[in-house]
Amino acid sequence: MGLCDTTAAEINDFATGAAGTLRIGVVSSVQETMFPKWLCRFALDYPRIQYEVYSANTYQLIEQLHVGALDLAIIRTPFFAQGLEIDYIKKEALVAVGIADFFEDIPGETITLKQLSRKPLILYRRWEGILRARFESIACSPLVRCCNDTAQTTLLLAQNGLGVGLLPASALPSGSAPTGTADLPSGSALTGTANLLSGSALAGTMNLSSGSALTDAVNLQVRRCDDPSLSTEIAIACRPGQHLTQAAQLFRKFIITHSSLPTLQALPPGLSS
Repeated sequence: MGLCDTTAAEINDFATGAAGTLRIGVVSSVQETMFPKWLCRFALDYPRIQYEVYSANTYQLIEQLHVGALDLAIIRTPFFAQGLEIDYIKKEALVAVGIADFFEDIPGETITLKQLSRKPLILYRRWEGILRARFESIACSPLVRCCNDTAQTTLLLAQNGLGVGLLPASALPSGSAPTGTADLPSGSALTGTANLLSGSALAGTMNLSSGSALTDAVNLQVRRCDDPSLSTEIAIACRPGQHLTQAAQLFRKFIITHSSLPTLQALPPGLSS
């Protein structure tokens, strides 16, 4: 009787979409911060669903959607939205991140493009053209020290003192987003310096989870870019008219409903810019 009940439950799970495989692509700036929390929370409700998770940049994930290799993709603006069905789920600012030495002359919570133009910059490659155009619009020539393909690389190089990294706020580990970032949940403000401890994801004073590749003990500071055009939105996408599996429909609905819930830990009191 127990075996029959189990078999019936499994058949019902497949019929209702609570089982099967979900193929989802995620951009690098989300995959190590918000996405694991979303996925694990969803998995609690649907323990029989299996996952194939792919990491790539927005344009690569869109191409994989078009050829049917993915059910859903979590991507980031800017992108060409034609031929996609899009739900926008979170808007945020770009932030400048670096060791304290780079921000000694910038005591506030924000940084201007003119101030950034005097810093050695580390750019996430898909933003390079946009950022260069913005600098050109104010007659500034940026000093680009390094261009790379992932938000994590940008963060690691900034943490190790190569320069000032520019990346979306949600690419920072939990609890390290600056105040004033658009649409961030409460409890995520960073107004000052965070101690990084060996082997932690911006741990130490910030009391965050361990296990990241961020290693050396340094002071990391964050400033929000004050240019309103330097903002970005996280979106979940699929092909219009695509027959989504029930598992994909359930996950899409979950993300749209739950993405605004707090996913960042609050900093302890006493940090100041």
